[in-house]
Amino acid sequence: MSDRFEIIKKKYISSFSDKKDEIKSAWANNEIAHVHDLLHKLAGSSGGYGFNDLYKLVLRGMELTENTYNTNYDELNKCIEQICNKLKSLYETHFQEVEVGI
Repeated sequence: MSDRFEIIKKKYISSFSDKKDEIKSAWANNEIAHVHDLLHKLAGSSGGYGFNDLYKLVLRGMELTENTYNTNYDELNKCIEQICNKLKSLYETHFQEVEVGI
């Protein structure tokens, strides 16, 4: 992988904390359409950068937010938590590796 791609990927990973906070905030405010939009953006970028596990979770979240009139809130809540935990884990793993020089 090129150094240029790695630099871009690191910048992308550095946005995970903000992305997690945006999704949680929209969910807490019951803004299902906004959650869907945030997940849609995340799906496009996460798949492109090779974060396949995150991509699959995000696709599931998008399915659950597709129809705001028939949303399974319990399942969506679990999915959002999984997405946010994955974002947090990827962010922390990457930046811990950078700090200890792995």
